[in-house]
Amino acid sequence: MSSEQIRAAARFTLITLALAGTYLLLQQVWMALGGLGADWLQARQNLTLVDDAQVLAARSREAEARLPPQRRVEAFRLGQQMGFLAEYLGSHALSDAAVRAQAEARAAPLAAQAGTLAEALGVAPAMWPAASTADEFARLQARFEADETGLAGRIEAALSPRHRALYLLGVHVGINRAVVQSSGGTFFNGLSASQLVRHATLAGLPPAWWEPLSRAPEGATPEARQARFIAAIEALDAALAAPPGATR
Repeated sequence: MSSEQIRAAARFTLITLALAGTYLLLQQVWMALGGLGADWLQARQNLTLVDDAQVLAARSREAEARLPPQRRVEAFRLGQQMGFLAEYLGSHALSDAAVRAQAEARAAPLAAQAGTLAEALGVAPAMWPAASTADEFARLQARFEADETGLAGRIEAALSPRHRALYLLGVHVGINRAVVQSSGGTFFNGLSASQLVRHATLAGLPPAWWEPLSRAPEGATPEARQARFIAAIEALDAALAAPPGATR
């Protein structure tokens, strides 16, 4: 190869490397800009939720002034029961009759507790979206959000709009409780977690109360993951049950 050919090959290599470097740099820039765009959009959504929470608080103020404070945690507990039952029983919907019967028997005490609580709140019957097909089960979160059974609407009418948000917060906590318990902490429903964040924000709850429930629990063993998630639920329940202002 002549010296001219060597110089030409070297120039070609340098140009190729320069173009590749420029491409990679531009790729990183666009990725960074994309990340900034996503962060900006999330920030805008969060600000909108905070504004919506203030509106919800104003709409709820008069009703909440005449309601016992424990109605807050009761609405949350009822939601958690409905979410758990819907997820747990729905996950057995395609099983054979014997397995479904066993699941229903195990769930019966919780369903009875939910019925009693709904009666006490004046929002009975305590009904969750039942699933008999894979499609119905896959749309569980959307069906709760659409208030297929009318329970959320009855809670809003009997209690307040903010109690409805607490109920739906409980629903999504209950769904993931069933997911975490049945999978030993291996699985976690991100869609319910995102709805949890939404309803907790609308209810005006401090993030420290609910953030541990917005992500999959950590732990070296299934037992540790389940225990961590249950502890986070119990901490949120305790915070809601505490006298107003006691845990803020």
